[in-house]
Amino acid sequence: AQGSTNLYITNGSNFWVSFNPLDETPTWNQFSVPIDPNSFISAMAVNPALRTEIWITVTGYFEGTKVFRSQNSGLTWNNLSLSLPNVPAYSIVFANNTNSPSGAVYVGTEIGVFYTDDGIPDWVPFSNGLPHVPVTDLSANYFLGKLKAATYGRGIWASDFYQTCPSLVL
Repeated sequence: AQGSTNLYITNGSNFWVSFNPLDETPTWNQFSVPIDPNSFISAMAVNPALRTEIWITVTGYFEGTKVFRSQNSGLTWNNLSLSLPNVPAYSIVFANNTNSPSGAVYVGTEIGVFYTDDGIPDWVPFSNGLPHVPVTDLSANYFLGKLKAATYGRGIWASDFYQTCPSLVL
């Protein structure tokens, strides 16, 4: 249902989507997310430029099950935890609202913020002026190019968005 209004809801380890949330009687479809039943979904982000792309974060200490991505409204999921440390992931936000670069997200974890996009093979620590503490919520100001991070015990922090280093041309 690309281009339409989709509504996504999570509760624990459950995930529902409605492809017709504006109808008088919307229908809800439950989809499974490949996480341990003792874990739960801690946050979800929907791509502002492509509503069928959803990312979720997972809490708990289950190795390799921290971040999942669906590009088809939750029908199938890809585990994109890669080398994220085995700590709970609490929050996620898209790094831009234009989908350029695609797959660009920040994840708040027990030990700070990490960044990835489709052009990077793995997660990179994002400590651009941010402390290495639990990040319980993230928000992005696309107009100002700022990431805001709410931390446990250290207040709210702001940082410029991730930028790659320019290549040296000789």
